[in-house]
Amino acid sequence: MTTNLRPYLVRCAGLEFITMATSAGMACIDAMELHGVHAATAAPITTGMLA
Repeated sequence: MTTNLRPYLVRCAGLEFITMATSAGMACIDAMELHGVHAATAAPITTGMLA
């Protein structure tokens, strides 16, 4: 089984960072667990977004 990781822009606890995850939901869950908060948002990074 292969894992398809994609980059996501995550906003959580006043921070904004890029993470690799299998889905936006997993990116949010990981960020909330890591920072001990109750809310996070994640959006997939598309081509040209970081330019």
